[in-house]
Amino acid sequence: MSIKPIQILLIEDDEVDRTLVQRLLGPTYAVREAATGKAGRALLDAPEKCCDLILLDYRLPDTDSFELLRHAVKGEIPVIVLTGEERPDVIVEAMQEGALDYLLKGQLTKDGLQRAITNGLEKAELRRSIAAQQQQIALQAQALAEQNRQIRALASA
Repeated sequence: MSIKPIQILLIEDDEVDRTLVQRLLGPTYAVREAATGKAGRALLDAPEKCCDLILLDYRLPDTDSFELLRHAVKGEIPVIVLTGEERPDVIVEAMQEGALDYLLKGQLTKDGLQRAITNGLEKAELRRSIAAQQQQIALQAQALAEQNRQIRALASA
């Protein structure tokens, strides 16, 4: 049985940066590229699952990257933002909008990129697990409330 490679969607308008990320990722990941925000959005909106994680350029000429980030996060796809500039306001906003991490393009390394992807996927899985557990707890709380109501009704009868 073969292990399915991790599917990465790289949304990056700069061809040099796309090539660099592809080279750093190597054959370990299955990478789909989108050279524009609109192309990335089309892949996100496709009926089949587009990816396990998104690497999203902060500056896309045709799309608001944060709108694309919010759309991906709503679909429960983990996102790592790639930025060429170290601006704390951008980094904070990206994290507030749901990015799991950010990476500076000028400081990308193979190990750093792979670590960010691994951590991002683990964080996303933990979030899904917590959400499922919270839903289970809510259902159990409703069942207990109903049982308490029935016990009170029997006790007062």
